[in-house]
Amino acid sequence: GLDLVLDGLKNGEVEVALVTDSTDMIEIVVMCKRCELSRAKIGDKEKKVQTVQEMISSPCEKCSAVEYEVEEKDIIDVLEDAASQTDARVEVISSESEEKAKLTALGGFAALLRYRPK
Repeated sequence: GLDLVLDGLKNGEVEVALVTDSTDMIEIVVMCKRCELSRAKIGDKEKKVQTVQEMISSPCEKCSAVEYEVEEKDIIDVLEDAASQTDARVEVISSESEEKAKLTALGGFAALLRYRPK
């Protein structure tokens, strides 16, 4: 799943992260304009407006400001950013194939590990 793949990338356990091109996931980053505290949440593209509204509805935890800057990032870019920190690779499965069908059945995300995690 996505959470395990992201954790594995951040911990340096992943050699290759696999993702289908049909995932409709994005990361929404909300940054306070006053103190620059940022919060991120991963969700469905279809629920983007609702997720942003939830994230900006409460004041900043640090300075209580209510003005935010909102940024959206495709989940593949998020995985590639995490992979670049540990010299891992991200492979996007885009062609209609048996492999893509299997990966989609797993939620669209998987990883080949460098070693068995503890």
